[in-house]
Amino acid sequence: MSEDDKNKGESDKASDTCEVIDFTLSKLQQMADEYESLGMYTQADEVYGAISLYKSGKVTIKWQKGMPFIILSKDGTPKKPSENE
Repeated sequence: MSEDDKNKGESDKASDTCEVIDFTLSKLQQMADEYESLGMYTQADEVYGAISLYKSGKVTIKWQKGMPFIILSKDGTPKKPSENE
């Protein structure tokens, strides 16, 4: 087996296990964990609540200057953020 064949086999295996990571979910979890480790339990609970709403699809989250903003329409369904928001 040539070196190219070995690399191709490894590449095929890697693509089989490829996973998409949701940045928003990862970052919110990191924020909640940091708040909790600092003893900021109210803030941690608020972020955990946002995670729950985000996972259920009830809100969308927009990032602005490194901070998350929850977007919820009047009827309770998520809306897409406009360019002006």
